[in-house]
Amino acid sequence: MFHAKVSRNFSVKHKKVHQGQITLDVDGVSGFKDQIAQRTMQGKTYLYQALSQIAPLLSVFGYQTSIRRKSLSLPKEHDVDALCIATLNNQNKSTLFTVTAV
Repeated sequence: MFHAKVSRNFSVKHKKVHQGQITLDVDGVSGFKDQIAQRTMQGKTYLYQALSQIAPLLSVFGYQTSIRRKSLSLPKEHDVDALCIATLNNQNKSTLFTVTAV
């Protein structure tokens, strides 16, 4: 059984960002966000290569997470999706996880 504690304050702020109620203060010239995205993708590529030398990696796609989450009647939340991904190969519903808000 996996237990996770999620800060309620973080969760509320995170939702507000996605709902457009809070905006991130990112200034810069045109292309600034593209540069950040490019560096992020380069970092992900490096991370995948480095991790694959340590252990086998498995790519999980959004539709797989969605199917898993819906089969368990769970809400669409980032932390829930992360736990669904982590337990994707565990189809035993009784040993999935519990999440406690703090």
